Amino acid sequence: MWFAGAVLLGVLCAPAARLARRPGNLADSGPTWQPGHRRRFALIVEGGVAVMIAAVAIASASGHDLIAAPLVTLVAGLHFFPLARLFAQRRYVLTGTALCLLAAASLAVVPRWYHDASAHGGRIFLTGVVNDGGSVLILWATPASILIPLARRAGGRIDQTAPR
Repeated sequence: MWFAGAVLLGVLCAPAARLARRPGNLADSGPTWQPGHRRRFALIVEGGVAVMIAAVAIASASGHDLIAAPLVTLVAGLHFFPLARLFAQRRYVLTGTALCLLAAASLAVVPRWYHDASAHGGRIFLTGVVNDGGSVLILWATPASILIPLARRAGGRIDQTAPR
């Protein structure tokens, strides 16, 4: 599975890398990276990671392992709102909203679908499929919504101009 994941990641990232090497494409795609952005970006990401670690630790210590993954999804969703403002990307608001709604659905609905108290692992699996699978779809759709228009604007000539 690790090897398959690495191959898939390489296949999906190769066009993005070629596009990034093409002069002018990324600079014209939106607001540029400002000097203060690096520090604010780091604070947003570091704060989100710290809150995720604390949420998982508290959920696990209190015996509520079932809610750990949806809590991580909720924090990940919330961290997209300041990123949307920082980078002036409205699509990040949509990403954050979708992740927060998915976390809420995972916390509210999924554990109640599977009532057998002796099958705690089944509930974790079901929550993981809905929460984690949904998160993957949302988080892959976000860069795709950025890269596809850039590739179209490049006119399909990415391979012709990329250094070999």
